[in-house]
This record gives sequence, C-alpha cells and structure tokens, in this order.
Amino acid sequence: MVAGSIGLYGWWRAAQLRQRRELMEGMGRYWEQFALQLGCLRRTPGEIAGLLAGLEEFKRMTFAQKLAETLRGTPDFSWALRQTLSACGLEEDGEVMGALAPLWDTVGRLELEMQQTALRSAIQLFGRGGKRALEREERYAGLYRRLGLLCGCLAAVVLL
Repeated sequence: MVAGSIGLYGWWRAAQLRQRRELMEGMGRYWEQFALQLGCLRRTPGEIAGLLAGLEEFKRMTFAQKLAETLRGTPDFSWALRQTLSACGLEEDGEVMGALAPLWDTVGRLELEMQQTALRSAIQLFGRGGKRALEREERYAGLYRRLGLLCGCLAAVVLL
C-alpha cells in the first residue's frame, strides 16, 4: 500500500506539470480569441465572455465558463475577473495574476486601442508561461514518473 502510494506520487506530480501547461496554453488561446472578438465585433466584455464560453474549445475550460457566468450578473469586468480567479483558485498564482493584472483597469473602461495593448501583453505573458511550462513538463514529468516508480519499488523491498 505504501509502495503504491509512493509510486503514484510521481505520476501525480507529472500530471500537475501537464495541467499547468494546459492552463497557460488555454488562457493564452482564450485571451487571443477575446482580443479578436473585441476588435472585430466591438462587443462588451460580458457579451464576448458569453460568446467564448459557448465555443467548443472553451466549453471544458472552467475559467471561461465562470467568467461568462459572473459577467452575466455584473457589468464590472474588473470585479468579475477577480471573482472568477478566486473561484478557480488562481488568485494565489503569481504568473496568472501578473498576466491578467493590466486587464483589470483596462478592459471595458478605456478606449479600444488601450484594451488591445493590454490584451496583447497578457497574451504574450501566457505564451511565455506556456513555453516555460512545456519545458518543465518535458524535463521533469518523465523523471517524476520514474522516480516515483523506483521509490515505490524500493519501499516495497524495504518493507518486505
């Protein structure tokens, strides 16, 4: 039992690395689409969030669904974004918060050009974060799995 738990820990750590990469890449794609819709359709942030939440690509993205849901109840994008980050457990994630901070006081409040600039900045930061997460996953995921398996086997031998 103990050996199995130790072995699974390595697989769990590898899964965390994959989830981090998927989060950063997904957030980058979400804000790219958000910027595109804002520039082309000139809709409100709430309308754009609702539209994106209905797209197949973002139907399983918790952040997209919660932001759309929160914006249905309030027109204040800044408040809705902060509430969504809190609801998704991302308020403690410095990388995500740093990328989204410029959007709080920009989207839905300033002229279109300023909003687009802030969105481009966030997209770039998520792109860099996604690349870093991919590099970490490629470097450490296999290592975590193998070490977990080896430590589990070692624990089994010691316990026998």
